[in-house]
Amino acid sequence: KQIDEKKIFNIIKKYKNIISIKENLPHGGLGSLVAEKIASFNLNQKFLKRTLPDKFLFESGPRNWMQNKYGLGKSDILKDMNRLFEK
Repeated sequence: KQIDEKKIFNIIKKYKNIISIKENLPHGGLGSLVAEKIASFNLNQKFLKRTLPDKFLFESGPRNWMQNKYGLGKSDILKDMNRLFEK
């Protein structure tokens, strides 16, 4: 899909810390797009991208179980944000 790079640039440059969380695979999607644009625009934002691992997941359970098991739970995200963004 066509991406309005100027619009993305104007959004990204407003923030010094950016986090992308998605319950999907790590390749492609908004997180990859933002990371690519930060690099191509040579911006200085701190960026954290959290996704499910790139492997087959044969277990199942409630959504909060999956989030906690694979590091997408609230406490994991807050821990990562504190570690990365408060430096």
